Amino acid sequence: MSDLVEESDSLGPFTVLLQSGQHPMSLYYFKLEVLDRYFNDPRYYVRFFDFGGRIGVREDYNGSHALDEPDRIRLQRFGLAYSEDKTRGLGVFLVRLTGLTASHQLHWQLHQIQSGYKIVPDYYRTSIEALPPEFTSAYQAFLHEQITINAMARDMGKPNLFRETFPELRDRPSQFNLILRPTWRRYSDFIQVVDKLLSDNIDRDFFRGDISLQREIHRSDGRVEVLGQGTITLLKIWLESKFPSDIRYIADEVITPLRKIRGLRQNPAHTISPDDYDPSYFDKQNELILAAYGCLLSLRKLLHTLPELEQFKTPDWLDEAQVVVY
Repeated sequence: MSDLVEESDSLGPFTVLLQSGQHPMSLYYFKLEVLDRYFNDPRYYVRFFDFGGRIGVREDYNGSHALDEPDRIRLQRFGLAYSEDKTRGLGVFLVRLTGLTASHQLHWQLHQIQSGYKIVPDYYRTSIEALPPEFTSAYQAFLHEQITINAMARDMGKPNLFRETFPELRDRPSQFNLILRPTWRRYSDFIQVVDKLLSDNIDRDFFRGDISLQREIHRSDGRVEVLGQGTITLLKIWLESKFPSDIRYIADEVITPLRKIRGLRQNPAHTISPDDYDPSYFDKQNELILAAYGCLLSLRKLLHTLPELEQFKTPDWLDEAQVVVY
């Protein structure tokens, strides 16, 4: 790629590159820090899904009207990129960079990486070759496992196990994605949203009629206190009531991740921790989403062994998908 180009009086540096003959679909790479300007200003949104994202102005935000015209920008799409040592960066096609105003082009130029990065192949496949992605992200597979489990619950004549599901990519919770900045705050936010999608999302009515939704505590004064059971405990008791002991290990593959995620959430929820920057949060997030996806995969396969679900048809693509974390 080209060396940095000085910004002219009216044109941004990437517009100058395009006008000088650079191919419109040339890829340029940037440090993740380039996004801080937009993350830290609530007048902008940064949407990211699996291996690509976009930036724009939040027109519904009260303060967005105060943005000067040069700051009312939109970047249609950027892609996830990696260096040889697996450091994350961003890749953007030149033609899309030229859609930014001159001042914002200069901001991106200041965070440009000159070499050593490659775009995620599925971003190239979907953007240039107009092909579907080769792989399925663990985030997308997670959400579709929940949809399938709910369909299984209905086939059993029961309410949905999960109260809320997200069949459309655009409806997915914005924090249920790869964190683009490896900070404690963003990792903590991710933990909380995963727990909300799992344990907090379980409908207690699913268990009604099969097991007791309450437990009795016999107090020292002779009184009996009746308390509601937590959703993880209810699911554990229900699984133990439905499946013989020789396959209980599969039930453990469901319950153990749920409890781990709940435990991780309780720490940031009840303490005040200083934010910090640590690239290891990327690996921790990858481990967490794979554990959460594995929990749902094990649950679906366990449910499929029930006699009333022998004829249930799982979507072929869900069984055949190559699930990855980009």
